[in-house]
Amino acid sequence: MFNQPNPLPARPDVSLKEAVSPLGLVLEQPPTRANLGQSLRQLREAAALSYGALGERAQIDAKYLFNLEAGRRGNPSRNALLRIGIGLGLDVASLDELLVAAGHVGLMTKG
Repeated sequence: MFNQPNPLPARPDVSLKEAVSPLGLVLEQPPTRANLGQSLRQLREAAALSYGALGERAQIDAKYLFNLEAGRRGNPSRNALLRIGIGLGLDVASLDELLVAAGHVGLMTKG
């Protein structure tokens, strides 16, 4: 499923605060732990994906995605957030920023 090349161009020059994905979509506010569900909903809707479609892409249960967006689930694991970000087609910089906002170690964190 993820072996196919992403047809969307990468936007490494744009941070998640400005654009949330290679599509250049803008969030209403930068993602934080407090508004993570709302940010994920905006990203999913902007990508025109249903819960089922994103769940299939991310290999995550659609009910989990619904509850996560609705704030009925706690902070998602790093692995779940990585899968969701990949399913949304986020570029590495945007995915890194989303991970850090959720309190996880980012992809580009120097160790």
